[in-house]
Amino acid sequence: MFEEAWNRIILVENQEVVKGVGVMWTGCHHRSSMLVKFEFDKRKWCISDPAFIMANFE
Repeated sequence: MFEEAWNRIILVENQEVVKGVGVMWTGCHHRSSMLVKFEFDKRKWCISDPAFIMANFE
């Protein structure tokens, strides 16, 4: 995939990727562990792969 798709791959860091949706590195499991954060129904939400300690989530 990487050899054929580099022109379509965008690497992100801790940033807003589209209006109201941000991503950030969690520091857990592996180097590509990311958290997606957004607001829905007047509440803040986070979706991520497993976090083993609360500090990874915070």
